[in-house]
Amino acid sequence: MRLTLGPPITQSDEPTTVHDVILAYAVLGLPPNESAQIHDFGGDQGWRIRRVKDGVAGDWQGSYESAEDALAALQAQVDAGR
Repeated sequence: MRLTLGPPITQSDEPTTVHDVILAYAVLGLPPNESAQIHDFGGDQGWRIRRVKDGVAGDWQGSYESAEDALAALQAQVDAGR
C-alpha cells in the first residue's frame, strides 16, 4: 500500500494574510486500525512521526528534514511490516 500526505493542518502566520504555516499532515493509506500524523516540531527537531494502532498512540519518532522524508521513513516501516 502506498502512503500519502493528507491535507495540511495549518496556522496563519498573520490574521490578515493568506500565508499559512504548515504544522502537520495526516497520513492516508494505512489500514483501518491504524493512523499516523507527521508534525513539524520546528528548528533542529524537524518533522516527526506518531503512529496510532488500535487506538493506542505511540511516541513521536524520528527527526526528518521534510514531511516527505518522514513519509518515506514511515512507508519503509510499513513495507517492512513494522
